[in-house]
Amino acid sequence: ELNRKQSAFAMAFNERLDDSLASEMRRREGGSRTSTLGGSSWQSLTLVDDREVEIQVSAERFALTLQHDCEWELRELDALVVGLFHNPHAERTAVEQRNPLRPEVIGKAMVAACDTICDRPSVRQAMADQMARSLASAMPAAYSAIAQEFKAAGIKPPEMVVRTVQGPGN
Repeated sequence: ELNRKQSAFAMAFNERLDDSLASEMRRREGGSRTSTLGGSSWQSLTLVDDREVEIQVSAERFALTLQHDCEWELRELDALVVGLFHNPHAERTAVEQRNPLRPEVIGKAMVAACDTICDRPSVRQAMADQMARSLASAMPAAYSAIAQEFKAAGIKPPEMVVRTVQGPGN
């Protein structure tokens, strides 16, 4: 199935990954986000199709497979991404400074690409599982290479600081 529809698979994966990265960057440029509960309105609520829930669950399973094999490389890359986007003059949350190449984003793109080229659920699931296992062995080297390129470009992770809080003991 994958061999016959390889170009459609690659195009769907690239398109979904590009859309995810573009939305991540737009979100960063748009400023701080409102709270998901406090900023929601009835107009923004939508129903979710069962297939969308299945894709989300498959993507999370895919991401867990990648995270398990790439844990240390992801930690290093996440620290460098925080150093890349760190703005000491702005209050940013950790969520806003997350790595745009994190496994969840790749997992969603991969599962959506599998969904695009195959109609049968069992084949889609088998394809996504096999892709996760294959990428899990390749992604540590890819994440390490990206981290090395960041370091070569002079990007450094933020230094550790001690935060003090005002509380009953102070």
